[in-house]
Amino acid sequence: MKVILAAVLATILGVAAGAGIAAWRIARAPWDGDPGGTRKGTPAVNPPSGPVPKVVVDQEEYEFGLLDITAKGKHDFVFTNRGEATLELRAGETSCGCTVSEIKDDGIAPGESGKVSVTWTADKGEGPFRQTATIETNDPLRPRVTLTVQGRITMVVRPVPATLAFGSVSSGRAVTGQVRLLCYLDEPAGVPGYELADKQTTEYFAVRFEPLTADQLKEASGREGKRGKEGEFSGQGKTSKEEQPRSGYLVDVTVKPGLPLGGFRQTILVQTGLKSVPTVQIPLAGTVVGDMSIVGQGWDEENGILTLGRVSSYQGAQRRLLLVTRGPLAKQVQFTLVRCDPDLLQVDQEKLKETTTIGSGTVSQTPLIVRIPKGSRQVYYLGSEFGEILIKTNHPDIPLLRIHVRFAVEG
Repeated sequence: MKVILAAVLATILGVAAGAGIAAWRIARAPWDGDPGGTRKGTPAVNPPSGPVPKVVVDQEEYEFGLLDITAKGKHDFVFTNRGEATLELRAGETSCGCTVSEIKDDGIAPGESGKVSVTWTADKGEGPFRQTATIETNDPLRPRVTLTVQGRITMVVRPVPATLAFGSVSSGRAVTGQVRLLCYLDEPAGVPGYELADKQTTEYFAVRFEPLTADQLKEASGREGKRGKEGEFSGQGKTSKEEQPRSGYLVDVTVKPGLPLGGFRQTILVQTGLKSVPTVQIPLAGTVVGDMSIVGQGWDEENGILTLGRVSSYQGAQRRLLLVTRGPLAKQVQFTLVRCDPDLLQVDQEKLKETTTIGSGTVSQTPLIVRIPKGSRQVYYLGSEFGEILIKTNHPDIPLLRIHVRFAVEG
């Protein structure tokens, strides 16, 4: 019993002594929550022995400013080795759309510098962007460096409105429309030249460029901001105080008489002289109307398109339309087939000669029979590419009828 009492007494004295020592240590050096002591500069692991590299970056964030929606941004970050051993770099994680290139495989020697290129592609639409790229290093005190690129994506050169819509255009009269070509860069956009995308109708368009004055630029900026606020331009008109047009042109576009009846599409390809945006497109659209019209199943008068849809090669297809002419020349009008493209599209040329008058003779009708014969090869014209029927007339205001045909022949 005496032995047991002695052991218990010794245990109690030992616990009391330990608690007293712990209290004394805490009083002298309270715990700061850092188990490894790294907050006071003491590493949790043994520091490396011998010479080590030391990474220094000239800048870790780069502001692109305005970047065109079609452009690719690139910036070179300079890495310098201030240590005593070779600095090794390796590409780490990047945010979406960011890539890293031009990292030296053999590293950067002490006292030397090398560049790391960060490229960012504008594929997320208009608005601000901020992207990051991580570079891993063998610097024991800085194993990772985060590089940041940021700016604002916009159309730095754009037409306002985005498409110059003429609406209905009389076949016998010229009509002029206007569009503003605005540049948001400090570097002015010139117009060293232009061309029209559709070479078949080039002769029916006249284009003139006139530089905008300071007052006109201010007025254009005010209009665009107002319309952007109202949502009329689907975001294209939303400009910040810092994002205002710096230069621009007033573009006069004249549609001359003689365009084929029906809808037309044309695009002005404007050369700007800017490296970042060498070419800007100005789309044009409208519908040529006059004393002549086409009626029938599948005919879209506004766009000048005949839709036949999907046609079985074993059955073929046929569609009957009417060419209707009004006015004093209704009795004298004549039609001649120029071509069908592709050649499996066929027009009954004899029927084009069967013009009949109605009433007092101021209205005439001519049948237009369009066929795809049985056994035709498989083709596809339901996408952006159409078939075409071109018909010549002796009408002075409507010399040509251009009929686009949407169809596909399937086996």
